[in-house]
Amino acid sequence: MTGKNTIFLTEVESTNNYANQLVLSKAAEHGTVVLAQYQKKGKGQQGNSWESEPGKNLLASIILFPDFLSAAKQFYLSKIASLSIVDFLKTETSGITIKWPNDIYIDNKKVAGILIENAIKGHNLSSSIIGIGLNLNQELFVTDAPNPVSLKQVSTKDYEIENIAETIFDNMIHWYQILKKGVLMKLIQLISINFTGQMNGPCLRNREYNLKQELTELANLAS
Repeated sequence: MTGKNTIFLTEVESTNNYANQLVLSKAAEHGTVVLAQYQKKGKGQQGNSWESEPGKNLLASIILFPDFLSAAKQFYLSKIASLSIVDFLKTETSGITIKWPNDIYIDNKKVAGILIENAIKGHNLSSSIIGIGLNLNQELFVTDAPNPVSLKQVSTKDYEIENIAETIFDNMIHWYQILKKGVLMKLIQLISINFTGQMNGPCLRNREYNLKQELTELANLAS
């Protein structure tokens, strides 16, 4: 997978919590991924829980050390995390929207959530834990979460969780390297082009997204 170290867990309270303990104990390398089959206390934004049937969905966190990024620009991590998921989803379906800063929808139904927890040293970030919950194979949701959906419900396909995790985190490291190389204005331009739509609302629809061409152009620009 993306990082030198991928930790596979059968069960954990929260992949973000586990990752944070690795950071605090200085046992984490940049790009370390924590991937779990089940979270007992999966976290969403504002203390909300994340429902997931064991072994059905992608529940993972990646540890980054973006010490080049000022705390004032930490929202860029939300942007690259969202783009990384959208890059994958666009290969499987359409009707994808991003509700900034942390939710991904397919036709107004929530398929993924992002929870980012940063540590700050001075004016810059010292570490970042990006947690992702992506509904892949679950077909029945029993909580009162509004409008959940899984990719299987949309595509009728079954998904290999580890393969999808590898794809998404490889995407994320690619966007991260572009961000690190300082191509911030190009990233802003790309987002404004590809997530235009209802600009007076929180959901920005992804239009005409030629991923291969744009990634090639950005990679050339960043090199």
